[in-house]
Amino acid sequence: MLSLLPSDNTMKRSLLLLIFVTVIACSCTTYQIGTLESLDADPNFEYKTDDLTVTYDFWAQGGQLRFTITNNTESPIYIDWTHSNFIINGYAFDYFADSETIRSAEVYGSSSVSGLINLNPSSLTLVPGTKKTTEGTAAGYSVVQRDARSKQVPPRSFVLAKVINLAFPFRRLKGDSIKFTAENSPMTVRSYIGYAIDKEMQDLTFLDAEFYVAQLEQTSSITKVQEAEAFDRFYIRD
Repeated sequence: MLSLLPSDNTMKRSLLLLIFVTVIACSCTTYQIGTLESLDADPNFEYKTDDLTVTYDFWAQGGQLRFTITNNTESPIYIDWTHSNFIINGYAFDYFADSETIRSAEVYGSSSVSGLINLNPSSLTLVPGTKKTTEGTAAGYSVVQRDARSKQVPPRSFVLAKVINLAFPFRRLKGDSIKFTAENSPMTVRSYIGYAIDKEMQDLTFLDAEFYVAQLEQTSSITKVQEAEAFDRFYIRD
């Protein structure tokens, strides 16, 4: 008598196929692409004066504050790192530290992000953060090479500033994207740079450029992430 039940081999193959499909489905990586806008720099993320041009680039996993400083003049210009800061959501960090190593802030070093950004994981959405000045605000550091107190930029040349890892955190969004204004953005970044024409740096001029996360877009396509690479963007993966 013919049996209508599947054979053991057929059942095993079906089970293996089910397991394979489940593993593939669970292994899909979700990405987010962040886009920044600037309150001060031009559309190319360049901040220009007669003396200097500062060109910013944020592209990296989690975002980086990375910029070059170009001397537009025919005389040397001196960057004073002891009077320069990077500022995240209103909290100021020093570019220079007088120690054997420089510590560069990993601003989003934990799930609580030290009060600099407020994420609401229970609703799986982003909530704009508030500035806090508690002792734990600057938690999370990575050691990088030591900097000099100042930097000479020769005429018609450029230097690369120390790279700051922003490590923006991943949280799933309600929907495919979310937009922010300068007022409610989960992250604002300012670069405050002091420089002088004279070597003694007695008369400092300051460049103050601010940026904010204007949009987060979610995708499962690594190709879309690769195609999105630009100076005004960064990406995150879960």
